[in-house]
Amino acid sequence: MFKGSVFLIIATCVWGGVFLSPRFFPSFTALEIAYGRYIAFGLWSLLLFLKERQKFPKITRRQWGSAFAFAFSSNYFFYTLILTAFIIGGPIQGSLLIALFPLITSLYSNLVHRTFPFKLLLIPILVCLIGISFLNVGNILYHGGDAETKLMNKFLAALFALMAMGAWAWYGAHNSKFLNNNPHISSDHWSTAI
Repeated sequence: MFKGSVFLIIATCVWGGVFLSPRFFPSFTALEIAYGRYIAFGLWSLLLFLKERQKFPKITRRQWGSAFAFAFSSNYFFYTLILTAFIIGGPIQGSLLIALFPLITSLYSNLVHRTFPFKLLLIPILVCLIGISFLNVGNILYHGGDAETKLMNKFLAALFALMAMGAWAWYGAHNSKFLNNNPHISSDHWSTAI
């Protein structure tokens, strides 16, 4: 349990780099930061693969194609979009929108798998939208500067964040379906492949 908790904290800190990376690397674009992150995770995955290669299941060419699609959607496309949202709209708006990921993923997964009625999510969706609206209106009105420019930046940041959420929701729903349809591939090995 302790070991798992330590890894959870480390993973959370690494993932939290999305908030800090634009500040640490201001001269780099979102694409460059995402590419560097993808290479770093790819090298780490390669080390894990080499360590586990004797136990690694046989993965077909088609399954490797799925791994590439999932990797692109979840690691590169998603991260580039969310970084762009942070750079344009700032970390506050990006954080608010990231908080919607569980809700958006649930909506999309339910759309794909139809596990419960959508009306159960109506109140949480409305509460989230009202809260985000209040926070963003306050941020635009009370932080000085050109309100029209800030509004456009917030809109663009929200658009990029929504596209990122779409990429992540697609990945979550379809990756889960893939693992259910391929029980011979463990989630550990599949994460390494992705």
